[in-house]
Amino acid sequence: MNRHYFTNLFLRAAVWCLPLFASAQDIHYTNFGWSPLNVSPALTGSFKGDARFGVNYRAQWVSVPVSYSTVSGFADFKLGKDPYRHRPFRVGAVFAYDQAGDSRLNNMSLALTGAYSLPLTKLDFLTAGVSVGGNQRRFRSSDLYFDAQYINKTFDPNAPTNENIIDGRGGFLDVNWGLNYTRQHQNDRTLINVGTGSYHINRPMRSFESSDSVKIQTRWAIYGSGAVQLTDKLDLLVDVIKQIQGPHEEFVASLGCRVHLVNKLTRKLSLEGGIAVRNRDAGIPFFNVNYNQWRASLHYDVNHSKFVNASSTVGGPEISVIYIMSKVPPMKYCPMCPTYL
Repeated sequence: MNRHYFTNLFLRAAVWCLPLFASAQDIHYTNFGWSPLNVSPALTGSFKGDARFGVNYRAQWVSVPVSYSTVSGFADFKLGKDPYRHRPFRVGAVFAYDQAGDSRLNNMSLALTGAYSLPLTKLDFLTAGVSVGGNQRRFRSSDLYFDAQYINKTFDPNAPTNENIIDGRGGFLDVNWGLNYTRQHQNDRTLINVGTGSYHINRPMRSFESSDSVKIQTRWAIYGSGAVQLTDKLDLLVDVIKQIQGPHEEFVASLGCRVHLVNKLTRKLSLEGGIAVRNRDAGIPFFNVNYNQWRASLHYDVNHSKFVNASSTVGGPEISVIYIMSKVPPMKYCPMCPTYL
């Protein structure tokens, strides 16, 4: 790689980082690379293969009575018949559901994504993506407790609450966009991804009151991830993300390694492990397994924030599973493949 390449990479990163200096939190995962469509629509189709399916589950503050839980799933596809040619058009869909608190405040969303990948060189690609989806939010008031129900220092669940609260429900349309730069080395496993995602760019209303003008603030995600091949069996893994949504900020960085135990044409097995940190909040050890087309990940938050008196250092687990489908290569590329014999 020459100096011209690093100069271009620096300029691209500088432009993408501009949102960091511009002035209700969204769903977020510590293992953000395993939920790519929640990070940037431009990551649609950013994998080796033809189709990708993934599910994610996160349980936060499991030691606290009002814990948070999140589940999501996604699927994305590359369009085109020849897997050995660059296929610029990609499409996908992502579903997410989260729930928190005694009122079971939840948000359910479904979005369709699309991306176009432009080859800059044989190794470098710039991808732009957009997504459009719908969200539904609701809560239940029947499980809430109020001070008026404490009579003579005793709680009476049948006592009137003296509150005029009814179950709430609302929905909105969401528009998002993103950019991603990829460099994939041809002769080894080294891979670089740098990009940004911007969510709620249409600033939809978030209140349960139809007359309320409170809008959802735009969420910016700036990320970088990479794998560097060190030896025939060992890769270095680095992932960093910074997210900003109004007054809320999150920074996560992880460092790990991948060990290739089996690396044959018909069978592949590798293990990954390392540690991630979330600023002023948690340390997160992780362990991943990759077997042929399957990938599985386990992250576990160990909380060390000011909330530790309630959490007892327990944050919660994140579990992710991804399956990637790949077509059999055309005979002209692999005449000796078992499929054609």
